[in-house]
Amino acid sequence: MVCEDPGDLPLAAVYPDRQTGYLAALQWLKQGGIHQIGFLFARPADQSATTAAALAAYRTLWPTAKAPLVVTDVLTYQDGYQIGTRLLAQGNWPQALFTNGDAPAAGLQAAFAAAHQHAPQLIGQENQLAGRLLDLPTIDNHLTEIGQQAFRLATEPRSPQPRLCIPAQFLLPAER
Repeated sequence: MVCEDPGDLPLAAVYPDRQTGYLAALQWLKQGGIHQIGFLFARPADQSATTAAALAAYRTLWPTAKAPLVVTDVLTYQDGYQIGTRLLAQGNWPQALFTNGDAPAAGLQAAFAAAHQHAPQLIGQENQLAGRLLDLPTIDNHLTEIGQQAFRLATEPRSPQPRLCIPAQFLLPAER
């Protein structure tokens, strides 16, 4: 049992359709007139299906745009804070920052607040408490449901190699 899309491998799987959430979030930014977007991820696209999916969604909506800012090794609130401090020191940052979690987004928000600067539009992931407290938009990949379904499929008699894909959801603060 795996919790990512196994592609052509004959494995049982329960996984999020991250592309659905990424496209919805980026479309929301685009409709709001935001075109300069930065991405904060744990791993580079060649090592992470999640990063690759988000960047593919970006290229779908902005096929001719120059490559966006991509920062990796970002996992925690502290990482977000450090990136925010670095962007502030450079004096140039994107209109929006798309993070791999609500905690790094909260760190970014705190760095900009400490500098008395208006933060760019922030979008987190995983519908975490930090994002709820700061009223940040987020992408809910339904990881709890994925874990529950994976356990169910792993422990119940079943047909060979079941697969369940759960669509991610882009949530605005009022929808949480």
